[in-house]
Amino acid sequence: MLVPVLVLLLALVAAGGLAAGWFGVGWFGVAGPRPGEPATGSAAGLAGPSGSSGPAAATAASSPASTASGPPATSAAAPTSTTASARPSASTPARSPAGAPSHGTPVPAAGGWWHPAAGLSWQWQLSGAVDLSVPAAVYDLDGDDTDAATVAAVHARGARAVCYLETGAWESYRADAGSYPSSVLGRAMGGYPDERYVDLRRLDVLRPIIGRRLDTCRRKGFDGVEPDIDDAAVDVGAAGIGFPVTYADQLAFDAMVAHEAHARGLAIGLKNGTASARLVADVEPLVDFAVNEQCVASGNVCGELRVFVAHGKPVFHAEYLSDYPGSSTASPSGALNAFCPPTRALGFSSILKDSSDALAAWRAPCP
Repeated sequence: MLVPVLVLLLALVAAGGLAAGWFGVGWFGVAGPRPGEPATGSAAGLAGPSGSSGPAAATAASSPASTASGPPATSAAAPTSTTASARPSASTPARSPAGAPSHGTPVPAAGGWWHPAAGLSWQWQLSGAVDLSVPAAVYDLDGDDTDAATVAAVHARGARAVCYLETGAWESYRADAGSYPSSVLGRAMGGYPDERYVDLRRLDVLRPIIGRRLDTCRRKGFDGVEPDIDDAAVDVGAAGIGFPVTYADQLAFDAMVAHEAHARGLAIGLKNGTASARLVADVEPLVDFAVNEQCVASGNVCGELRVFVAHGKPVFHAEYLSDYPGSSTASPSGALNAFCPPTRALGFSSILKDSSDALAAWRAPCP
């Protein structure tokens, strides 16, 4: 009788094991998933940190990988304007002012965009067919009127291309003029009835508009950006702009634009700004070069920009024929003799332009 009883007991044990495997209950706790099924519930959490399953792995799988083929995605959130006592700045390389708000958009490492060196020669042409015979290392060209093929031709001759666009003003003749709500349009700019200042405090409105403009520069292959009208708060003030903007609003705006340019792999400069030594000092750490008009003719204020050259960054400087009576495109030596010595001593890249010709191709560089 003992043998049949043992056989019966063994049969019962085997049957119990099959049942446990089928119904998900094992001798040592919860059974794993059946072959071909995804890990779920408690079983999914059993994998360790280095395992291929579990919450950590699921999170990693759901996150898009970063690539070098395009700019990082821009956050929809925008910072609000700060008080006059704040000193906001973009998330940029060293020497940025402290207390900067986050602009949401990840910025690539400082090596992720062009860093021009002080002393580079340049050409500034905002109208007419681009003259590629000009012996310059940098071409500053209108972002709308210049196509990708021209930018490629600039690169083919070993030069860099800078995209001119207005950031602090609205232009009625640009294709995206309808993107600006009337609520952000301020006073007309003196001498430019088709342009109006914008409310610098409205970063929520201006960020996506400027972002799309920067996208166009990047898509065409430009290396950097000249952001015009980026100093209105210190140039014409709140009364001139038409909104109660503060210095802090201007700095927050400039920081936002610099951040968005760098996020797209574009270098960016400070345009003018010499009306305020404080603005130059605060914006210089955020940008990669300066573009200046008439710092000699405007009262010899060029020295405000020496900090750029001191940090290895170029100052692309232009004076206008109209400020130097007796000089002309046929005979520019009088103007060159007047402004080249002081700007050369500062290490600037200086040229003479004819503003009456809408900044076409003609230029005379300092010898």
